[in-house]
Amino acid sequence: MQDYALLSVHELSTGEAQLVALARALTLNPETLVLDEPFAHLDARKRGVLTKLLKEKVEEGVSVVISSHQSDYLRSLNATKIINLEDGRIA
Repeated sequence: MQDYALLSVHELSTGEAQLVALARALTLNPETLVLDEPFAHLDARKRGVLTKLLKEKVEEGVSVVISSHQSDYLRSLNATKIINLEDGRIA
């Protein structure tokens, strides 16, 4: 098993580095999270962990805005609003 404590962020996979960036953002206790393709480069287990985390943040009152091509994951978050854009316009 990999000892992540000994690695720099540059040695992590893209998905792992993405999760580290999210963890750093969460240390600031933001009122709003704006995430661009947060599920990209994550395996199924990490997607599940991220989904659970985002649901918890929403329950805590954090507004979460996600830009994603993966609408199935957005639906799994029970989003209150999903806006589809087509050629820069709301479809």
